[in-house]
Amino acid sequence: TGRALTVIQVIVLVPFLALVVLGVARGEGSAASPFLPTGLNVWESLGLGLAIMMWMYSGYESMSTLAGEVENPQRLIPRAVMIAVPLVILTYFLTVVAGIMASGSGGWESMVSDASEGGIDFVVAAENVGGALLAWAMFASAIASNVGLYAGYLATGSRPSFQMSRDRLFPRFFGKTHGSWGTPWVAILVMGVI
Repeated sequence: TGRALTVIQVIVLVPFLALVVLGVARGEGSAASPFLPTGLNVWESLGLGLAIMMWMYSGYESMSTLAGEVENPQRLIPRAVMIAVPLVILTYFLTVVAGIMASGSGGWESMVSDASEGGIDFVVAAENVGGALLAWAMFASAIASNVGLYAGYLATGSRPSFQMSRDRLFPRFFGKTHGSWGTPWVAILVMGVI
């Protein structure tokens, strides 16, 4: 799972890296003007931003379910979080700025518009600065991102039922592991079906 998720992460990040470079170099939108979306005050904007941040930073809680399979988790997990969180913040910041700039004049307003009102997404922003090839790469990035989310949640979501079966708090067949890989294949399979 770790190797597959690393490959998926590269597939996700490469189009965004191209968007950042091309969006900043060729983009005509302004990432800072207007400062607030039309019709929203500061508190409404902060509330919207908080809701988005909660979604974007979800997943860190899943590390605890895999801590038993990590060597020295008390040292490694906090260190990984301290490295990952600033990188995630920088990645989100740069990609949003580049996406807004790539969305053209009035970019900020276009990017935050509801899709039903004709808002611009990252695929359209990528096409604006990188053509059809970057648009398709961005679309593939979105698909890979969802596959990665699913794989990650399969890996972490199957662990509670696996461990509960080991503690005899859940049916015992959830605790079966694969002979070669040692993975809880029954728990993963049931989680995947559900």
